[in-house]
Formats: sequence, structure tokens, C-alpha cells
Amino acid sequence: MAVSELSLRIRVGLEDFELNADLALPGKGVSVIFGPSGSGKTTLLRAIAGLQISEGEIWFNGDCWQGSGEHRKTSERPLAYVFQEASLFPHMTVAANFDFAERYALHADTPSLRDDLITLFDIRHTLSRKPDRLSGGERQRAAIVRALLRQPDILLMDEPLASLDDARKQEILPYLERLKSEFELPIIYVTHSAYEAARLGDYIVALDKGKVVSQGTLYDVIGDPEFPGDISREAGTVVTGTVDSIDDQWHLAQIRTGSSTHINVPANNLTPGDSVRLWIRASDISLSHQPLTDNSISNSLLCQIEDIRHDPNPALMIVKLRTESMELITRITRQSASQLALKPKMPIYAHIKTAALI
Repeated sequence: MAVSELSLRIRVGLEDFELNADLALPGKGVSVIFGPSGSGKTTLLRAIAGLQISEGEIWFNGDCWQGSGEHRKTSERPLAYVFQEASLFPHMTVAANFDFAERYALHADTPSLRDDLITLFDIRHTLSRKPDRLSGGERQRAAIVRALLRQPDILLMDEPLASLDDARKQEILPYLERLKSEFELPIIYVTHSAYEAARLGDYIVALDKGKVVSQGTLYDVIGDPEFPGDISREAGTVVTGTVDSIDDQWHLAQIRTGSSTHINVPANNLTPGDSVRLWIRASDISLSHQPLTDNSISNSLLCQIEDIRHDPNPALMIVKLRTESMELITRITRQSASQLALKPKMPIYAHIKTAALI
């Protein structure tokens, strides 16, 4: 069920922390709540779910969940919640966990998607097992399926990959991308990882110290060099494109991002015609006045400098660049900016290591 909007104006006052948020999140795609540890991400998500006492109003698709004398219990809100740790019932098999979720489905008259979800998340082989016989990735995939079997109108996910190692994170992310592309269910996804935000997010809300410091579409927010604290260290740019060709000898994919702009990336499992999203980190771009020769960098793009500003680190500068089809940002030292005599409107070459691209 697609929804129009989730809007909230809430305040949560704890003993040593206060959260204030005034948001209107789009009712489709993935809205990412993004920020460093202690910024209030989980507190905000729990307030939306009704698990955290808060003041103010929460409206979902024109329906009041909180405010004007209304305060619906979590069980009365048409949502499902996925926690950091897979919260499967330990005494039940995976199949029995799914049976339990379907008994309490919110839309009993809607055909079950159980078989489709089991196939989508590739967990048919786990159905007869109990949670202690599953890998961390299998447990979390099963927990996501169980949440979806409740047939929610919105899915809340609280750092669902935080307890997993890097290999298991890379295992699950493709399933989340398929969930996003194959279902219209709106998702609110909490993370402190700029990589996860860039890979999954459509709309981003950045929190710091209990306040919203930035919000907007992925393309506006993920590259914002003014993000606070440890977020800014991961600043970068998200670029969309199409796979033009695959070099089978070197296992590289050529991504077209404009009429004449191409970027080489590791091919992995890409095929010609695929739509892709690249995250180019500011720290992975270097600048020069001339094209580079006799070096290992295979991506050199002719750009124009749009803006130059100071970084929170006094040794660094942020440079915003534009090509015919995209904007980029790079972080370089003040010394390098001085040596290159950089200034707005100047043409400059941006060099991006192929191996660094995600």
C-alpha cells in the first residue's frame, strides 16, 4: 500500500538527552535517518513506532497516531519494526515464526506474500531450523521476512546490519535493494553508515545531538560537506548511470552517466543495460590542471569548479565540481588548493581511482 506522507512534530526529553524533530517524510521509497552514535536516530524511530514516550503529533497518510488526544499503541499502528538484533522467537522454527506473524497480519483479506518473500530473501533452506542454527545474515533475513508478513503499511528498520560483519552486510544489502525495487512499501531506515545511506536511501534526514541538521533528497544531502562530526568524514556524491559495456579481460564495467561521460568500475555481477548507483567519496578524488599519464588512475573527468569552501578540519578544503552530467565534491589540503591556485569557474581534471568506486 503506497502512502502519501508521514509527518511528525515530536519532542522526547530523557534524563541527559533531548530530541526535537519536525519532519514530513515522503510516503514512498526509503527514508534514511542518518547520524553519528548518540544523535537520536533510534529514539526518533521508537517515537514513530510508539515505543518511546514523546510529546507532539505523528500523522501517517492523514491518520493521526499521536496528538489531539490520540495516542495509539504500537500494536494499533500499521507498521512493522526490524531491530538491530534479529528478534526471532528462539523456541520456534523459522516457519513457525512466519506462521505467528501471519496470524496477526494487518490485512487478513490480502493474499499472503509468504512464498514470494521466502524466494526474494533466499531462505527456503532455513524454514525447518531454529534461530540458533542460522548464520547472522540468515537470521536477519528471516526477521525481515517475518516483519513483512505482518503486511504493514510502513516498515521501520533500526540499523538492521549493525550487528553483522562486513561480509554479512554485503550479503544482505542486495536483498534490501530488491525489496525496495519490487515492493511499494515505504521504509524508514536508521543507520550511521554513509555507505548504506547512499546505497539504499531516496530521502535523507541527518540528525546530530537530537536536532535535524539537514534533510532532503539523497543527491542533495549525502554530499553536504557541512554535515557534523563523523558524518562529514564520509562525505561524497551519489551518481546514477547505465552499464554500457563490460570488459571481460579486465573485469571492468563502463558506466555512462551522461551523453559523453563514462566511468570505469569493477564489474562484479553487472551486465550491460543495468541501472547503477555509484557512491564517489570526496576523499577518493584528486585534481590536476592536465590529464594524467603513466599512472594507475583510469577515470579522469574534465570538470568546472563550482565552489570552494573551508572544511571543519583547518588543514582541508572542500571543492565542488560539475561535469556535463553530474556534480562531485572532493576534499583536498589547503596547501594543494593554494599550489593549484584554484578558483570558481576554473576548468580542472578530477581523477577517480576505479578500485575505490562503490
